[in-house]
Amino acid sequence: MLTERLRSFPFFLIRFIPIVGIVGWIGMFILMVLVPIRLVMWQVRFGGLKTNDPDHKRAKTNRNVAFLIWIPLPLLLGFAFLVLAYAP
Repeated sequence: MLTERLRSFPFFLIRFIPIVGIVGWIGMFILMVLVPIRLVMWQVRFGGLKTNDPDHKRAKTNRNVAFLIWIPLPLLLGFAFLVLAYAP
């Protein structure tokens, strides 16, 4: 999940470069779809694990934070796309 968060920032910045900005939009869209899939995969694989490991507790917290960050992303990207598509 950390790798998806690190990959999303360059795609965000690439969107503002003329001509190659579409690559940023495509990358953001792919990550918008990929992140919830990876969160579900993590939950299925490690969610039921019972352990006292502090890293596991931190990983569960990071999973929740990643989900909370992802929730408004589709709405924000949809709004940004509409603004850019219908801008004069």
